[in-house]
Amino acid sequence: MSNWKHVIIGVPQGSILGPILFLLFINDLTDEVCSAAKLFADDSRLYRTIRSQKDCKLLQDDLNSLSAWSKQWLMKFNEDKCVVLKICAVHRWITFTL
Repeated sequence: MSNWKHVIIGVPQGSILGPILFLLFINDLTDEVCSAAKLFADDSRLYRTIRSQKDCKLLQDDLNSLSAWSKQWLMKFNEDKCVVLKICAVHRWITFTL
């Protein structure tokens, strides 16, 4: 059994409640975007099918909204993990991992 540790910010790591608490903290994140978004544990994904310039603009607007959301709630995205871009000609979808 671990010793108790006072946590002043964030979600306790390695806990059973950690992922649940994190999801509670970011639950409204999907309200900020019109693109599809998925949340799981400490991962969030935003994706949209791009068929026109309008789709590109909507995706960029969503990314801008998420940036503003993260500043408002002091919940930083890990920029090192924000690099995934998948393009598939068969299904024609693009995925950004945030």
